[in-house]
Amino acid sequence: MREPSDGDVDRAMRLLPRLGQEMFTAGSETRAIITALTAVAGRLGLRGLVVDPVGRSLYLMYRQPHKPPYTVLRVNPVTSDRDLSKLCVVYRLVEDLVRGRIDPVDGLKELDRRMKARFLIPYWARLLGGMVLAMAVYLQADGPAAGLPVAAGMRLLVDWGGRLLSRTNLQAFYAVVGQAMIIAGSGAAVFHAGVSPASVTAAVAANLVLLLPVLAVVSLTEDTVFGYPLTAAYRAVIVIRTLFALLAGIAIVNSFGAARQTLEHGLVDVDFAPLPPALMLLAAAVGASGNVVMAGGGAGLLPVAIGAGMLTAGVKRFCQDLLAMPTPMAVLLAAVALGFAATWIGGRRRLPATAVIIPGVSAALLPGSAVASAILRLGHESGTLAALQEVLVTTAAIGVGVVLGTTVAGRTAT
Repeated sequence: MREPSDGDVDRAMRLLPRLGQEMFTAGSETRAIITALTAVAGRLGLRGLVVDPVGRSLYLMYRQPHKPPYTVLRVNPVTSDRDLSKLCVVYRLVEDLVRGRIDPVDGLKELDRRMKARFLIPYWARLLGGMVLAMAVYLQADGPAAGLPVAAGMRLLVDWGGRLLSRTNLQAFYAVVGQAMIIAGSGAAVFHAGVSPASVTAAVAANLVLLLPVLAVVSLTEDTVFGYPLTAAYRAVIVIRTLFALLAGIAIVNSFGAARQTLEHGLVDVDFAPLPPALMLLAAAVGASGNVVMAGGGAGLLPVAIGAGMLTAGVKRFCQDLLAMPTPMAVLLAAVALGFAATWIGGRRRLPATAVIIPGVSAALLPGSAVASAILRLGHESGTLAALQEVLVTTAAIGVGVVLGTTVAGRTAT
C-alpha cells in the first residue's frame, strides 16, 4: 500500500481536527472521538495516527518514514451544552467517510455543507423543551400536579437569567451561582405567596437537578475507565466547580433572614407520594421529548429517546418496588440497561449512543427531592450529609452504569 502524499496528509490533518472539534462541542465522549478520528484517518491512508486528548484540547501526530512528524494541536472552545443535531450529523458523516460513501477529498466541504443544512431548533422551542423537562423532573421528584406551573415558570426564569449572565462575559461559575440564586429566591417567594411546600420543594429540586453536571459525571467516569486521565481531570474540575457554584448561590440567598427561614424549614420537611407506574412512564416519555428539543435534536430522534426514557424509568421502578433495592442500586441497573440499549439501537439507526443516553438519563435517572433537601439545608440541619451523599452516589451510579452498559453492548456486537 502506497504512502500518502504530502497533499493527502495536509488535507487529512485539516479535516480530522475539525471533526474532533465538532464532536467535542456537540457533547461526544472522548473514546468516541478517538475511535472516529482513527477510523477516518485509516480511510485517508494515515495509518498509525496518534490521537491524544489533553483536557479540552486534541493533539494529533502523524509521521511517515524518513520525514519529520506532522502535528496539530486543536484547543476546543469551552461549552457545557449538548447539541444532538450536530452530534448526529458528524456521526453519520464519519460513518460515510469510513464506509467509502464519500470521497475523502471532499470530506471538509461535505462537513461544512451538512452543518449548514442541518435543522436548527429555534430558541423559543428549546426554552419550551426545557420547561417541559423541568415539569417532568418535577413529577419524578413526586411533586403534586397543581405545582407544575411553578416548576415551568422557575425554569423560564433560570433560562433567562442564565442568558443575561452569559452576555456579561463572566466565567461560567458566576452564571451557575446566579441561576442557583434565582431558583432559591423564586422558591422562597412563591412559598410566601401561598404555594404549598410540596410543590415548591419539588420545583426547586427539579430546577437544581437540571443544573447538576450529571452528564459531565458520565463522561468523567468513561474517561477514567478507559484511561484518559487528563481529560477526566478536566471534567472533574467542571463537576466540582458546578457543585461549589450551586452551594454558593444557595448560601447567598440563605444569608437573608426571611429566605433562610423558608429554605431551611419550610421547604424540606415534606412527605411526598410517588407517582403511579403509568404516570411515571408518561412523565419519563414527556421528559425525554423535552430534553431532545432542549438539546437541539430533530424529530427523528424523538421515538428512540421516548423509548429510552420509558425503558430507564421502568427498570428503575421495577428495581425499587419489586426488588426493594435502594435508589442508587436501582439507578445503577437502569443506567446499565440504558447504556446497553443506546449502543444496540444506535448501531441500527445510525445514531451515536450519546444521543440516546442523554434524554434517557434526563427522563428518569436524575436525583429527586433529595437534591433540595441536601442543598437547601446544607450546614443547618441534621441528616443533610446523608442526603447529599445520596445525591452524589446516585449521580456516580449513573456514570458507572452507563459506561458498563455501553461496554457490554459494544463487546456483544463484535
